[in-house]
Amino acid sequence: MRENKFFLPGGGQVPGEFVAGIEDNLRSDYRSREIPSSDLNSVLERVDFEWINHYLVDLAKRSGVEPSDVIVNREYFFNSRGLKNLERRALGGYHSASASVFVDADQVVVQAKHLGVDTNLAFFDVICHESVHAASRQEIINRLPQPEYSKICTLIERFLVQAPFLGKKINLFPRSAVSGYEVTSHYELAGGLGIKQVFWERFDEAVTEKMSRQLFLDYFKHNPQLAGSKEVEFFISNSWRETDGYSSSLRLLEILISQISREAGVTTDTLWQGLINGKLRGEKLLDGELNQLLDKFFPPEFWDRLATAKNEQDMANLAKDFLTG
Repeated sequence: MRENKFFLPGGGQVPGEFVAGIEDNLRSDYRSREIPSSDLNSVLERVDFEWINHYLVDLAKRSGVEPSDVIVNREYFFNSRGLKNLERRALGGYHSASASVFVDADQVVVQAKHLGVDTNLAFFDVICHESVHAASRQEIINRLPQPEYSKICTLIERFLVQAPFLGKKINLFPRSAVSGYEVTSHYELAGGLGIKQVFWERFDEAVTEKMSRQLFLDYFKHNPQLAGSKEVEFFISNSWRETDGYSSSLRLLEILISQISREAGVTTDTLWQGLINGKLRGEKLLDGELNQLLDKFFPPEFWDRLATAKNEQDMANLAKDFLTG
């Protein structure tokens, strides 16, 4: 499902088992610096990760992907507070390089109290979303500027390699990364300066959130221990609403599926399954199995704007300008 690729000068690839060791070292480092959250840990201890893994593995196999047996587990989750450079403004985030999920526990608690919803469910909502990211195709390609082989582990772990470039210093990048539909390319200079391009970010988030909500609902059909049905219903009605961080992206996705289904004469379920397949395989949206349908009904400007949309307002404007329904 997820593949980190590190290359030596001349194109030689670092062996996969060595990369796996780097990931373990990264997580050990995170755990040593993490400020634990009793709220987050309490939920993680109660979540049935075996069920979630079975669910995601089955979903992947139905999409033609041969996944690893373990996609997420309790040890992959960290409270982001105290982890410098990994603290996020978002409630959670998936870090592909180390197969780790970072949760801002303080912010999750604050938002749950603001909405008046069950804190356990607020945490579980983030866990579901980031678990779907983890199940998606992940590939990172890093090119290391002239490191000695014996030093690769340290260099990658720190994500900082110094080398001359135009009279300045550069770090580990250039790097390209694929996460589901999202594609990132960046060449970063030391000090945080550089060029970064991200494509299909909001579209990937919309597909992720739609899949995440289905995972959330299916989980409670089989595992009611985390919260009662009334708490779950109240959470859904008060958290999954028009003002959340995905509302415009989800609305665009739903209208897009409905409009193409209507004009192409195919079912919405068929289209949705095709989009799930593409995300889990890490396909480029317009090069995947649905490309003929997608490219047929909308002009290039629509896809250009969708690929470069940065926020919910961009998605709302795009839906308004091009979609009906």
